[in-house]
Amino acid sequence: MAITKLIAELELDDESRRQQSDKVAVERAKKYENLYNELVYLKDGSSKCMNSIIKNLEQLLANKSTIETIFDQTDDLIGLPIPYEYHVAAVDLVSKVTEFINNSTSHLNTSNSILSNEIQENIINVTNGVAADFKECHTEAAQAQALYFNTMALKNLKDISSSNEEFNKFDSTYTEAFD
Repeated sequence: MAITKLIAELELDDESRRQQSDKVAVERAKKYENLYNELVYLKDGSSKCMNSIIKNLEQLLANKSTIETIFDQTDDLIGLPIPYEYHVAAVDLVSKVTEFINNSTSHLNTSNSILSNEIQENIINVTNGVAADFKECHTEAAQAQALYFNTMALKNLKDISSSNEEFNKFDSTYTEAFD
């Protein structure tokens, strides 16, 4: 009788452990499902933000070719064609947009804020690079213009020299004819 009582207690204890184990498994499954749904939501939000950034970068690249075309068509410009106030306004706009993106994506990883800071730095670096390239292009254009004027001056000197030689030949044949 003591053995049957002990077996019954062990079975009850085993049954309560199984129920407790089932509860823990159900809770884990719910947590996993909640985490998975949150991960899918964050992934969708991240992909939407990245698509928006890519779209805006494509627009910037499209505008880059327009700006390069305008630079190619300009003549005798002194300094940058963009006033300083507009440059400051553009940098301000980019920093505010970056700050907005960082604040609106606070639920995303911190790597996105680092990415937006890198984008801002890259935009500033590209702007500085374009300014340096423009100045270099302007310098090269001035050098080419100076070379053109120097070539024209040398050509005029050559023409003058050749006309003097012809005059000297004519003069010498004229004087020889009368000698």
